[in-house]
Amino acid sequence: FRLAPTYPSSAVSKFGSHARFTPRGAAVRACAAGKAADAPTEQSQAKVEKKDETEAEWTAARTRKAFLDFFAAKSHSIVDSSPVVPHDDPTLLFANAGMNQFKPIFVGQADPSSPLSKLVRAANSQKCIRAGG
Repeated sequence: FRLAPTYPSSAVSKFGSHARFTPRGAAVRACAAGKAADAPTEQSQAKVEKKDETEAEWTAARTRKAFLDFFAAKSHSIVDSSPVVPHDDPTLLFANAGMNQFKPIFVGQADPSSPLSKLVRAANSQKCIRAGG
């Protein structure tokens, strides 16, 4: 819970003064509607606390996993991230995109007996270096 935001005097005179503890956003919505915000209920308090816990749990690793799980559920093969410094491609100093490891497929150099050539749908979360000028 947060204290309702302070409004300019013109807003206070228009909507009345009603600073009270409310779930996030409720005071703003109430002021926009021209009425006072309702006092928080146990249910609204539980929702806000649950939302805060969920937001804190979204780490980079969880985001990558959710991304890969989404595509795995749609019959994509999950391909591991290749090294940031490509060992088998002298044309690249470092990986600058997630598609670099698939370059042999795109340029027609993939060995037909390699696992790479058997991919139909693929997804990855590639470590890369972005540099711009």
